[in-house]
Amino acid sequence: MHVTIQILSMNYYYIGLGNPGDEYVFTRHNAGQILLQTIAKTMGALRTTSIDTKKTRKDDIDFPGASVSFIYPGCYMNDSGGVVKRLRAPENMLVIVYDDIDIPFGEIRLSYNKSGGSHNGVLSIVKQLGTQKFITLRVGVSQKDSLGRMRRISGAGKVQEFVMKNFSHDELTHFEMLAQTAINTMKLLHTHGLEKTLSIYKTKKADAA
Repeated sequence: MHVTIQILSMNYYYIGLGNPGDEYVFTRHNAGQILLQTIAKTMGALRTTSIDTKKTRKDDIDFPGASVSFIYPGCYMNDSGGVVKRLRAPENMLVIVYDDIDIPFGEIRLSYNKSGGSHNGVLSIVKQLGTQKFITLRVGVSQKDSLGRMRRISGAGKVQEFVMKNFSHDELTHFEMLAQTAINTMKLLHTHGLEKTLSIYKTKKADAA
């Protein structure tokens, strides 16, 4: 894969997808927001502000060599695209952080120009921006069986039911470790750019095979 964009020492916008309301705060579908909130708590947000009339919140985070904003859309998942479009940010500065049922819990994946599949939040963003050429950070939410194999979920109804379930207490605690993994990934992205970071991840995957 050849990616020609270089995005160093600029303003990154990490958009954590999720649904508003107390009933959704700890659901698997809100994994993107949970991860960013955990990182903000770990690193310490410089300031928190509201940026539109839909209760969208922004945390400004001090990363070495980069200006970083965490965005938490105040709308429902299906309307995420409108919030992202109103940011008026270059697509290559956007990092969409969201839950992925095809990745086991405890893992994250960095990608570029990747289809969001049937994820309504990502589909909304693609529709509003007219492109999928942005960075994604996918947060695994699927569980493993007793043999350590990921449990596959099929059927729209079953998927919807699963992602609307709350994480367990142990899983929520694990987000602190996951946040450190994500911070390391972000530092790589900010200091080395997308192409180099993806190359590093590809090499790690090959070494682990």
